Amino acid sequence: MNGTVFEHVITGAGCAGLSLVWHLLEAGVSSPILLIDSRESYRNDRTWCYWRVEPTPFDDLADHSWNKWEVHAHSNLQATGASDKYPYLHLRSDAFYNRVLERIAAAPQVKLVLGEQIRHYRVEGELVILDTTGGEYRGRRVFDSTGMINGSHGEVRRRVAIDSGSNGRGGRWLQHFLGQRIQVNRPVFQTDRIRLMDHRVDQTRGPHFIYLLPYSETTALIENTYFFNAPRSPFEHRAEIGHYLGESFGLGRDDYEVLGEESGRIPMGVAATEPVQPGGPSIDERIIPIGIPGGAARAATGYAFLRIQRQSREIATRLVRGRRLGSVRLSFGSSKYRLFDQIMLDALVRSPELAPLFFAILFKDANPGSVVRFLTEKSNLLDDLEVMAALLKPDLVRMLFRLTRSGNPSPLLSPQE
Repeated sequence: MNGTVFEHVITGAGCAGLSLVWHLLEAGVSSPILLIDSRESYRNDRTWCYWRVEPTPFDDLADHSWNKWEVHAHSNLQATGASDKYPYLHLRSDAFYNRVLERIAAAPQVKLVLGEQIRHYRVEGELVILDTTGGEYRGRRVFDSTGMINGSHGEVRRRVAIDSGSNGRGGRWLQHFLGQRIQVNRPVFQTDRIRLMDHRVDQTRGPHFIYLLPYSETTALIENTYFFNAPRSPFEHRAEIGHYLGESFGLGRDDYEVLGEESGRIPMGVAATEPVQPGGPSIDERIIPIGIPGGAARAATGYAFLRIQRQSREIATRLVRGRRLGSVRLSFGSSKYRLFDQIMLDALVRSPELAPLFFAILFKDANPGSVVRFLTEKSNLLDDLEVMAALLKPDLVRMLFRLTRSGNPSPLLSPQE
């Protein structure tokens, strides 16, 4: 057994785990920290994008930004928006990883362990003992970003917090996507704007849209995205991207080269992003979920990067001030956003065909600044009223009316197993 007792153990060294380490060091934490992950190394495996409504330690790493966006419901309904105040930033994961890893290398109190999987854990007195494929580690508090630690039972489970979900329209929402970074053989992309959501694609499997970020007139990131757990293989995702490029830009398969791919699965819905509660009050200060298992993804959108920074900063602040963590709900969203997300997602489960209309109207009829602040949980009362006024359209009101008349509980609101 490793003889060191770590004050803080962080399981999972992705965005949430690395962000927490960064903010702990920023807050002046000098006690031993263990960061453990099953990955062997780091590479550019994903992209994070967010509106810059507040500063983060990583804004300067953004290699692209845009001030305009488009949202398409169908050929006759589209919304455009712009905000010079809140640019939409694009951050490569390798730039983020490298910055935090350099900080870790200069911090002797932090131990980073890669290539080890957690097999089991147990609580002994004031310590949590992690049994891994490389040995045992002892810590006073565990921050779990993997969703694999199961309360007080010592079980390590599969990533159910990320990968679970029912099939079809009756199940909870699960945003899943495959994206390709492509190089085309002629200029086709408008570089001053992004396609935030383009629903002009097949909707028979539930809400489905294309997300397109143009890096130049000939390079872009294009993601094929679904809500609901409608199973799509990587082959099917790639085929749908190819079809979209042909329909929208007249590109055949020989007209572009795939430079890289990324994919992901993000749970949506208020219940899906509730933090996992530990097994009882005796250890509620010792096993704390963070990241997506800790509610860092916005229930209605799946956006997580800003919320992870807020969550990490709040945890670090509470620790250095000696405040309790176990009694804090780490979803870091106020009740008004949770209520809105609950109503919206519950209604769209019942009427998923209205999703394109909902998002297009939101971006078309509300002030762009109000929409951005609302989506990033920085809105004031006037912003909230602006958003609600935009959404009080006949089709959407009828949708909500059907919801209130049905009286059936939504799967989104059911307890998670």
